[in-house]
Amino acid sequence: MMHIGANYLGGILKKLSDSKRKATMDGST
Repeated sequence: MMHIGANYLGGILKKLSDSKRKATMDGST
C-alpha cells in the first residue's frame, strides 16, 4: 500500500513539474 502511494504521489509530482516546465517553455517562446 505504501509503495502504491509513493508511486501515486511520484506520478502527481512528475505531472506538476512537467506542466510547470511546459508552461515555462511556452512563456519564454
